[in-house]
Amino acid sequence: MFLEMRIFKRTWLILALIISSAYCVYSSQSVVMEYYLTPDVPVTIKATTNDLLFSMGDMEPVHMEMTGRDMWKVPGTGIEIRFVREKVGGLVKALEMTRFMETVRLDAGVDPEELFGDAPERMPEVLDELVPRLMFANNVPGVSMAGIEDGEIAWTKTWGEEEAGSGNRVTDYTMFEAASMSKAPFAYVVLKMVDRGEFDLDKPLVDIYGRPYEKVVEDTPDDTLHKMITARMVFQHQSGFPNWSRSQPLLPSFEPGTGVRYSGEGFEFCQRVVEDLTGLPLNELMRKELFEPLGMDESSYIWEEHYPDISSAGHDSDGNVIEDRRIIEEPGNAAFTLYTTPAEYALFLIDVMGMTPSSGSLLTEESRKEMLNPTVHDPGRGSLPRAGEPVSEDVYWGLSWRALETSTGTRFHHGGSNSTGFRCLTEFNPSKGEGIIIMTNAVGGSSLRNEVFRMVSLP
Repeated sequence: MFLEMRIFKRTWLILALIISSAYCVYSSQSVVMEYYLTPDVPVTIKATTNDLLFSMGDMEPVHMEMTGRDMWKVPGTGIEIRFVREKVGGLVKALEMTRFMETVRLDAGVDPEELFGDAPERMPEVLDELVPRLMFANNVPGVSMAGIEDGEIAWTKTWGEEEAGSGNRVTDYTMFEAASMSKAPFAYVVLKMVDRGEFDLDKPLVDIYGRPYEKVVEDTPDDTLHKMITARMVFQHQSGFPNWSRSQPLLPSFEPGTGVRYSGEGFEFCQRVVEDLTGLPLNELMRKELFEPLGMDESSYIWEEHYPDISSAGHDSDGNVIEDRRIIEEPGNAAFTLYTTPAEYALFLIDVMGMTPSSGSLLTEESRKEMLNPTVHDPGRGSLPRAGEPVSEDVYWGLSWRALETSTGTRFHHGGSNSTGFRCLTEFNPSKGEGIIIMTNAVGGSSLRNEVFRMVSLP
């Protein structure tokens, strides 16, 4: 059996050496075949007299192992490869790569600059070609997306596995961690309270709370700056708090309202005040005020008993499952603990755009427009990468949404990144009633989501 495998391998190498120079670079010692997942990510197979070496992007070459006729695997990556030969002559003309239950075909001799050049005009169908390639390149086992057109969910798409190697496909119902995309729904509910006269965006939170914030007083009893913080400052990231204080004292780094510093701590502060005012823990409040009215039936800010059956696992930068995943219990955290799906989050975006059937929006038109009024410039935040040239690189904050001016109107967006291995991104254009939600289950999802926007999003 071993001898037969060696004969197979050497037969393949002889055929590889006579492949046209348009497909490879060769010498007397080896032949190198190059294919492209994306214009920036080559796949290289180097054949020597004794071995095949595989590399993808910046990865170090890995010795390939034969598993059958024209079938190989790349140990340690979960990648399987099949060489596709021409019917006449038997020359290798393409590779079929399989990983995370997805298969892509890489044809030889393709100019990488021609890949996906017309992608924006082929949305959303082009995603079925593009996303699996980006999953391979960025070690992302699972992706779920939803698209909004004319104020309605126009399409949903899923790829890959809920957990690498599990064989369980991602579906429209697979739950992901929305990470920092949790913030905007909470701000929306606070605006509902404003509409009813139950809350004042511009009143210091400690005045509504009736006492200083315990988390600050515990660290720095004499601090007075945090007593200036309002909900509006929190939603526009002007509280001065850090994103997370961790082991450091929780203090504003500037006078609240005079600068911009992205902060999850500010949202937690506001959450404590709202919970105290309403007498409801976060998740009960969100279910009553948002999830039930919009039909977001599975969404929750805490881990539900049935989630193990429908949730994705998080993965590290190599696509390996992150063990001992943190599970969020009561009361949840407004800044990062929302569990949801792209389709359910789309229902929220449609309401933000004032396009929910029959009701338009849960907010008054005044509050809805105030949320989408970009007034605070954030010099530390760059614009999203995108196809075409934006009108401006300047990013502004509305109430919990970042805004960017483009040639097709003002587009609002927010991303998310949790240490449990989830990365997500959403963007919407209220003037056109369109939007997209991207959720991934691995650290490499940051690069994947950005590449999707760079290659297929409109200016």
